[in-house]
Amino acid sequence: MNRLGSALFVIVLGTGCASVSPERGHDQVSSMISERTGHKTRWEKGPPGEAQIADWVRKVAGEGLTRDRAVEIALVNNPGLQATYEELGVSQADMVQAGLLRNPAFGMDLGFRLNNGETDELRFSLVQDFLDLFVLPLRKQIASEQFAADTLNVANRALEVVADVEKAFVAAQASVELVAFRRTVVEGAGAAADLSQRQLEAGNVSELDRATEAATYQQAKLDLAREEVGLLEARERVNRLLGLWGETTSWRFAEPLPPPPDEDPNLEPPPDRSGSGWLGRTGLPDRAVREMQFGV
Repeated sequence: MNRLGSALFVIVLGTGCASVSPERGHDQVSSMISERTGHKTRWEKGPPGEAQIADWVRKVAGEGLTRDRAVEIALVNNPGLQATYEELGVSQADMVQAGLLRNPAFGMDLGFRLNNGETDELRFSLVQDFLDLFVLPLRKQIASEQFAADTLNVANRALEVVADVEKAFVAAQASVELVAFRRTVVEGAGAAADLSQRQLEAGNVSELDRATEAATYQQAKLDLAREEVGLLEARERVNRLLGLWGETTSWRFAEPLPPPPDEDPNLEPPPDRSGSGWLGRTGLPDRAVREMQFGV
């Protein structure tokens, strides 16, 4: 009985040493994102401080945004992605909890002397659910696999945010070019309308020609106003994805829209990631999660 009690004590003590590591899971996510995009999540050592994030975002946004800087800000400051990052901590806590035994029940009985007994009786008991000991390894395995799946889900969500930011940022750059083009058109249409008015006064053009040039000028101004609204909306989409607010929303573009290639680039087939381990056969996080959960 003493040996059984000692063994039980060692098991309880060993399972009680597990703890939550802030960087666990985040380092895997950061490694994958860095491999795929060349950017860091800045969460590889666990959740950074809010003040530290705010200062860094303010500094980067103040220098002007490029597509790469926008992606870096989104990876650390996107509100939805931050919530997804925090889910790793919850998942890890569940995994640690799954590796712990339920608390044993401790009891004490005190018996008083009866019928002129010579001594009082004092008994102690320690009761542990032995079924819990048998299912503990399986419970730990299930929780560990769930944590791995949650890690892949977070990485997949981060890659989706990267794609959304790049698309929104390029759309905003295109809006800048469109606004500049529309302003040039307005200037030209205004000059043409002014010239048409002078020609009408000189008797060189008809009233219909003057009205046509004036209508073209007004249409050009309407088109410019529409593109300016579109630019504001495009900037707002970028601000939303990057989690920017207040003074940080007044950022400027630090690079123009890249010109289109002269000819179609030669597209290479995607690299073979069959040996990428925890990424699964396809190398895609979402597919790897399905492989892990459903074996497909």
